[in-house]
Amino acid sequence: MHSITRCAASLAFIVALGLPGVTFAYTLKLTDYGNPIRWRGDRVALRVDPRLEEAMGADVRGAAVMATEAWRGFENVPDVIIEDGAPPAYSANKRGNAIYWLDKWPFESNQLAVTLVTYRQTGEVIGVDVLVNGSKNFKVFPEDDKSENAINYDLAAVLTHEIGHVLGLGESYDHVDATMWPQIRTHELKQRSLDNDDQEGVIAAYALPIAESQFGCSVGHFASLNDGVVGPIALAGMLLLFGRGRRRARA
Repeated sequence: MHSITRCAASLAFIVALGLPGVTFAYTLKLTDYGNPIRWRGDRVALRVDPRLEEAMGADVRGAAVMATEAWRGFENVPDVIIEDGAPPAYSANKRGNAIYWLDKWPFESNQLAVTLVTYRQTGEVIGVDVLVNGSKNFKVFPEDDKSENAINYDLAAVLTHEIGHVLGLGESYDHVDATMWPQIRTHELKQRSLDNDDQEGVIAAYALPIAESQFGCSVGHFASLNDGVVGPIALAGMLLLFGRGRRRARA
């Protein structure tokens, strides 16, 4: 019987090659062998949990499409596509390649969303789930919305951050303007649009081809971290902020 192990991935700060003196804050998720975690191929298909649409209405799919489109157009980076149809029911032990709504949140209460990735030690991703915290208040705000004292978090902004994790990026802890900055305020929309740091990060993640496996691993069965699939790994999700104009300390 195979087991699924949650592992902590390394964070690597990357210095841009060929640009002396320019340092980026983005991080890449790495396997235990130092391989960047990323997809093979040019397309990643996700489906939306009907429970998320029931909870929030018709704007959900539009928010998901907006989030995926923000990450398109970069060399060697696969397009993330929102497919029609319902995904399989969420399972903690098996990836459904979907965006799920969880009423019973199993992670830290201050997390708005978490991305789970299952991958080989070569770095090749074989499955992913984006989990949205059903105990929090979400809305899809119009771009020109001027609401004050809003209690909702913008779903499109949160999902744009999570799609960065889907593609293999970690958090940009030192760049507050990046989409991959891990914190967000209510009614904050800026994470919908990528910063240069996000763009450089996703390009770096896919700059080299995926290594061929040296372990003869097969999906779904493994005896150790060196033989088979490692995952799921919880990529730190976006954290909520209490109060306006003040950032909550990172856990």
